[in-house]
Amino acid sequence: MYNTRCKPCVKEIPDLLGFLAEPESGVEVLMVAIDEKAVFEERFPQFSEKCGSAFPTFLMNPDAARSFVGQILPDWDGMVPLNALYTSDGRLVEVTGLTDRREITMIIHNDQSFHP
Repeated sequence: MYNTRCKPCVKEIPDLLGFLAEPESGVEVLMVAIDEKAVFEERFPQFSEKCGSAFPTFLMNPDAARSFVGQILPDWDGMVPLNALYTSDGRLVEVTGLTDRREITMIIHNDQSFHP
């Protein structure tokens, strides 16, 4: 989850995009933008151009995001970026804040459920 006004969100996107360049990694990235619709529509084109975002992106208003994230992370304070790593069978492995490609790769290698 990210916000189009969030500098750390913009900072981590190049690392996430790196997974697209390596299809053999098996990593898929879906982005959820937490913005009001009008703000998203105004800012997303510039955000996407700046970040080079090529991920499927979904919009969620902030109130819905609190409810949604609250189901997996009850103490979430609204801080973004928020990254949830799931196995292909839908098991939540880890939730992180600002991250990078190295950290995600380490999580994948350390959790045996990512490996067939």
